[in-house]
Amino acid sequence: MLIAALSAIASFCGPCEHAGPNTTAEQPEWLADLVADREATLKKLKWAGGVFENPALRWTQTSYIQPQMHPYDRYFYDPQLGYTPEKFLADLNARYGGVDSILMWPTYTNIGTDDRSQFDLFEAMPGGIAGVRRAVDELHAAGVKVLIPYNPCAIPRSRSAGCSGSGSGSSRCCCCGQGTRGRSAAVRAWRRAAATPTSPLRPPRTLATAPVNRSERSRSG
Repeated sequence: MLIAALSAIASFCGPCEHAGPNTTAEQPEWLADLVADREATLKKLKWAGGVFENPALRWTQTSYIQPQMHPYDRYFYDPQLGYTPEKFLADLNARYGGVDSILMWPTYTNIGTDDRSQFDLFEAMPGGIAGVRRAVDELHAAGVKVLIPYNPCAIPRSRSAGCSGSGSGSSRCCCCGQGTRGRSAAVRAWRRAAATPTSPLRPPRTLATAPVNRSERSRSG
């Protein structure tokens, strides 16, 4: 049954994977296959351009290395010195050449252990939202973009007054990130919100999604 299901998926989406070339001589044919697959996929989707032409979002097309990080990483935060983005980035540069952007995730694994919401956990970070903003500013100065998590499945039981508004725009606006990373269930709602002139998702922000983690849903909801 598993093999049948995988065959059905492959027949729908086409060759989803392309094995890399074994030799330098095979590289041109391999690259040609990738290009042909891309063109066929765009044709199948009836792609006519759109959000990727937006100047504010062009950085996403070259943001190749984007790790999920936790701000309690001791390379990112020092109890005596405060936030140390410079030390954090220097370590990444030394180990594997650095990053283009990061997903700053203070809620995992803390959300669900008490009544604080995902927004409260941002405001509970050292220095509050102002401290997080300064750290984000330093990351921006180093050329690193920042995404902020948003989990629609995490039902807030409390809400601090540190930021005005609600939903994905609240912490994002306060922290001045470039985008939001959330659960796939929120994609349609965000698309509608982003089309509204007064939406907190404007100017254009990026949206990265992930499937719902059942264990996280049970902890947070």
